[in-house]
Amino acid sequence: LKALAFEQMFKNALTGLPLGGGKGGSDFDPKGKSQGEVMRFCCSFMTELHRYLGEDTDVPAGDIGVGGRELGYMYGQYKRLTNKHVGVLTGKPRSVGGSINRPEA
Repeated sequence: LKALAFEQMFKNALTGLPLGGGKGGSDFDPKGKSQGEVMRFCCSFMTELHRYLGEDTDVPAGDIGVGGRELGYMYGQYKRLTNKHVGVLTGKPRSVGGSINRPEA
């Protein structure tokens, strides 16, 4: 993870964006899991993560194995917990405010 974080920080520095390069994740493997199990995991994950996120704080994006479905679940849980409709996840579906320029994570 340290190498991935450094790579992201380096890319951001080259573009002049005032962004860091934090990385994180889980060891949840969605293979063989039902849609309900994936949704419950995503909502639980966001319940623990939401206090560290915000439009001016940290804006995570999906990575390997995380697509619009998972980000949509996470974004829905974020909205339920904070009662805010702001851009705090990159790669979410367009139906919930995602960007046409970034359809997948």
